[in-house]
Amino acid sequence: MPRTASLTQTTDQAKLTTAVDSDVLLDITDLKTYFFTENGVSKAVDGVDFQVHKGETLAIVGESGCGKSVTAMSILQILDKAVGRIVGGRILLEGTNLLELSNREIRRIRGKEISMIFQEPMTSLNPVFTIGNQISEAILVHQRIAKSAAWDEAQRLLSLVGIPSPERTMRDYPHQLSGGMRQRAMIAMALSCNPKLLIADEPTTALDVTIQAQVMELIDSVKTQFGMSVLLITHDLGVVAESADRVVVMYAGKVVEQGEVGAIFENALHPYTQGLLQSMPRLDEDQPIGDLPEIAGMVPMANDRPEGCYFHPRCPKAMDICRQQMPELTTHGETRDVRCWLYTPEASNEH
Repeated sequence: MPRTASLTQTTDQAKLTTAVDSDVLLDITDLKTYFFTENGVSKAVDGVDFQVHKGETLAIVGESGCGKSVTAMSILQILDKAVGRIVGGRILLEGTNLLELSNREIRRIRGKEISMIFQEPMTSLNPVFTIGNQISEAILVHQRIAKSAAWDEAQRLLSLVGIPSPERTMRDYPHQLSGGMRQRAMIAMALSCNPKLLIADEPTTALDVTIQAQVMELIDSVKTQFGMSVLLITHDLGVVAESADRVVVMYAGKVVEQGEVGAIFENALHPYTQGLLQSMPRLDEDQPIGDLPEIAGMVPMANDRPEGCYFHPRCPKAMDICRQQMPELTTHGETRDVRCWLYTPEASNEH
């Protein structure tokens, strides 16, 4: 979608505003997040562009090491500052560049405007405080209300997310809850200030299949009820097919394809996306019994990536130009973007 470059800096805070599409909640442009270690510079996120529209669920998919979670942490600026830095790009939340805010201002954004739930709630919840203390504290950080009112609101949220005995759960510690109940408690905490955007980072990874379905149904339900957007980070294409409106496919720190879920599942363009889909079992198609196809090789290390297109060593359709130059992310059709030389004029000269 078109963007304008009309930027104005306010006097009371380091803030960028821009005339943006009113349907766009989050607009990320050329985001670069690097980790500076003894082994060199790791370009975990290397020029990422995508938008999250109001009221939609956008999924980011890819193998481990593709930069999905680092992208999410960059949005909230919760990186390990000893080694990790955002070195370029911009992150606009309704026109405000989050990268230009002070630490105090970004803390006001976290939890209130943007909330996040993590893949393993046991490592996110504090083991020495009760569930009720942790949720009510999250409310008190952003709302000027009495402690008793925050406690009542926390109990209401636990009931909202389907915990059967919220008054008892309020006094439980995290280790006293099952994995599914802990994840529900994390969702309740994330909803405590009615955020505009919920980032769900692999929210079902540590759960069994039945609980996974329940959690995803819960996220979809509260998204509709609260009128928020969801940024879903996952490697599970089945979850994407059931829950997302659009999908961003990442590989080695870059977006390689993005578009509407139905269009990509029916006609994936990038060889990496095609490989991901072929490796997923399909119940709606007759498939021979045996091992599913797999993508040969592994995602390259963030500090040791090949020249040209990062996927070319694993790509069955690689051409000479793929080994020499990185293709740009280009528009293909009305709603699809793809980063691949197969869809450029140079491709015809290779054949």
